[in-house]
Amino acid sequence: MKQLILTLIGKDRPGLVEEISSTILSNHGNWLTSNLSHLAGQFAGIVQVEVAEEHLQEIQDALHKLPGLDVRVESGENLQAQEEPDTLN
Repeated sequence: MKQLILTLIGKDRPGLVEEISSTILSNHGNWLTSNLSHLAGQFAGIVQVEVAEEHLQEIQDALHKLPGLDVRVESGENLQAQEEPDTLN
């Protein structure tokens, strides 16, 4: 599984979060955590998503097609990698 960090910015509108959520779900993604804000009529969100490698391109393509949103997709760290302690040899 791959971790993605999404940054989404655009004009706020009714149903926007549902639209983002549906897009993630229908493209085999799992919404893990988020920080969403409404500021002066604008929507700003950071969302952590988990998706299987084979669905990576389709979820990114679908997110970029969301109308009125500027979407940036970054690769996140694997949760297993975060849990492994650093060791010195």
